[in-house]
Amino acid sequence: MIDINRVLCPIDFSPFSERALTYGMKLASWYGARLQVLHVMPLLPPSSGNDLAASSRQLTARNLLSTIDRFRLADV
Repeated sequence: MIDINRVLCPIDFSPFSERALTYGMKLASWYGARLQVLHVMPLLPPSSGNDLAASSRQLTARNLLSTIDRFRLADV
């Protein structure tokens, strides 16, 4: 059997990526692997300012944690 230590699951908060996250959790659980969830934010225009960028990062971090918590398996 193949030895899998880490599973990478990119998400964009769409229903399709939530299905991928569910599958990634099950895969990580099956192999006893660590699951790493990735979300890439689009670049903001330079004129948007640091406050907007910081609030956007905070909102994305909250969404990421919320999504992970909804689909979390006990052993992953």
